[in-house]
Amino acid sequence: MKTALSIIIGLAFCASLTPAYAQKSPNVTDSKGGMSYRANTRTVTTAYTLQEEDHTVLASATGAAFTVSLPAASAKAFRVCVIKKIDSGSNEITIDAFSSQTIDGATTYVLSRQYQSVMLQSNATGWSVLSRESGAGVLRKLSLGAPRAVEAARAVASANMKVGAYTIANQPDMARNVSVTHTAVSTVDTLGTVTFVGTDYNGAALTEIITPSSGTVVNGTKAFKTITSITGAGWVAGSTADTITAGYGSLIGLPVALPDATGKVLGTLDTTVAVKATTGTTLATSTVTEASGDGSKVLTIYLDK
Repeated sequence: MKTALSIIIGLAFCASLTPAYAQKSPNVTDSKGGMSYRANTRTVTTAYTLQEEDHTVLASATGAAFTVSLPAASAKAFRVCVIKKIDSGSNEITIDAFSSQTIDGATTYVLSRQYQSVMLQSNATGWSVLSRESGAGVLRKLSLGAPRAVEAARAVASANMKVGAYTIANQPDMARNVSVTHTAVSTVDTLGTVTFVGTDYNGAALTEIITPSSGTVVNGTKAFKTITSITGAGWVAGSTADTITAGYGSLIGLPVALPDATGKVLGTLDTTVAVKATTGTTLATSTVTEASGDGSKVLTIYLDK
């Protein structure tokens, strides 16, 4: 009698998961009367849109990064799905919410490490993160090289503001953020924008537009491995042209995308151990802060694999 009742409860539980993606085979019970259910699993290697019958999607980006698109949350209120990255490469899996819908307030969610996964549930207007796994539970050692000191004028030495291209004096020593410093000469000019074009850690095209601020340094948030052009636009000079410098900041680019927008990791600069701040969640914006480099001390950090 107890076993029969457990089977009935198990069937009811499975039905509550939405029959379209809870597998139609009956639930089974263990010897103690517990219950379990089976759910459809699909492995994908290229761009994919979640289907009605899908529950678990195993995504392998060995060939290239790609996107897993979610259906409209309103189509299946309270639906639960799991998406997991199974390959060990650096290519990202981007989970994209339907139209302008969001995943815990963001339009996308990125899986960047092997075995990283997220469980989502539709709330009829968007998707909520029920749980997440950060990936393999061992630390990965990343030696990032020996960063130079922060140099506000290394890319462009002091130059008059202009509408047009600036001459690039030096490339970044490693992937790191850029900066623009403004100095007023007389009356502050009408400040425009400065556009940096180059590549990210993996060599993909990267652009960032920085709006200078009077008499101060403005730091970018993206890590450039190379710079191909620095161009001013929208400047209007006063009686005497103001000046700017362009340089490289304290955010050191990482070879992997981080799972969270902000965080902390254990790191060393030569023999000095410290907890260091990080940013994420794309490859271009995944950085660790290091302002004490001198070009000789090696920066090493430790991440969840």
